[in-house]
Amino acid sequence: MTTADRLRISFILGLFALAPLLGTIFNTMVFWENHGTMYHLITLQKVVFFGGDLGISLMIGLDTELDDVPWGKLGLFVLFLALGGLLGWVRYTVEENYGLTGPDPLKHAE
Repeated sequence: MTTADRLRISFILGLFALAPLLGTIFNTMVFWENHGTMYHLITLQKVVFFGGDLGISLMIGLDTELDDVPWGKLGLFVLFLALGGLLGWVRYTVEENYGLTGPDPLKHAE
């Protein structure tokens, strides 16, 4: 696999990883006080998944030993991207049905 091929794959995957990562981080910074602990934990897990995707894309771009398309790394990338999206759906569903917004009950328990 040539360097141009590796960098092309890495760049495209990096964009697919960076968009949801930046969106999640921005959402977390702006709306942190509006949600409770469970919402925060799910959001942090999403950041871990999307950050892992960014790391995988960098690994593909920097690995000079690649001879062929790294199907294992691509599969792991897709898995992390799907799990991060699934966590977003779960977070939204739980928030709508069980009300994760509002003051955190753990902060006010005394």
